[in-house]
Amino acid sequence: MFAYQARVFLLPSGLNQNGSVVWEVSDTGVNNTVSGAMDRVVGCSTWQPPNHVLFQLACALLAAGLLAFDTPYGALLLHFLFFLGYLLMSVWSWVILCAPDFFSWNFAFLLLNGGQTMSLLYSIRPVRFCRELEDVYTNIFQPLKVPR
Repeated sequence: MFAYQARVFLLPSGLNQNGSVVWEVSDTGVNNTVSGAMDRVVGCSTWQPPNHVLFQLACALLAAGLLAFDTPYGALLLHFLFFLGYLLMSVWSWVILCAPDFFSWNFAFLLLNGGQTMSLLYSIRPVRFCRELEDVYTNIFQPLKVPR
């Protein structure tokens, strides 16, 4: 009537000579071994190689973008550096990493920051009048402190 389902747990039992973890099979989920390896500080015995240079440059651009000032030009710098960073991340994830989910997120952020950059460029552009309207503005509206 009732079927007993056996559970198997993998528990770390210590480190071997190479510094990698040795796993022990247990049906209770409790590690019964006492290892001297836990008495010492365990750190990274082997580091993975660093990622591609595109990834490193993209991270540097994203970090530099976060240092922008809180002004309209600072916001433009922030979104432009984010645009470049996500462009490099998209290229890296498409060509080097070959991960469609990572590429999709980075490309979406690339489009968002590109749109925001274009919007900020449009909003901070200087408004110019032709010569006749400029004379009218400076004589009538500028003394009243009316913006262009």
